[in-house]
Amino acid sequence: MVLFFLLASNPAYFRLGLLISAGFYAPILLYRISASLLNRPVPSSVLGTIVLEAVLLVAALWLYHPFLGRE
Repeated sequence: MVLFFLLASNPAYFRLGLLISAGFYAPILLYRISASLLNRPVPSSVLGTIVLEAVLLVAALWLYHPFLGRE
């Protein structure tokens, strides 16, 4: 995973880095939400992690938005 992000740190691969980031955070976020709902109650640290990953996913998608429609 580190190799993907090191490659994507190059400005020419910024768009790729955002897609990789969203591709990693979306399934992790879905897993954490579903696991938290099944294993109630969960510690506040788990809820904080869910919020952090949701913010990172939204940030990646928000930063990717200007690239939509461009090839």
